[in-house]
Amino acid sequence: MRSRCVTGVRSSRDLGPTIEPAAPLAALADVAADLARWTTGVGVVLALVPLAIWASAALASTAAVLSLVLVTRARSLGLVK
Repeated sequence: MRSRCVTGVRSSRDLGPTIEPAAPLAALADVAADLARWTTGVGVVLALVPLAIWASAALASTAAVLSLVLVTRARSLGLVK
């Protein structure tokens, strides 16, 4: 049975880990607000940049990745021989 302190002051051994109940909810709200800001920003950029530029950027990115894959594959085949 736990003894009660007469003065009303708890000792350090009586205190367990304290977690603010609203802290996880506040963090979740902060993440949701950041996601909303990012979504709005992406929507604005998509609306302002013409489709031809997006298509050109997508094709260039695909070509760059493909060339890196081909170079890596050629080097790995060269090491095997």
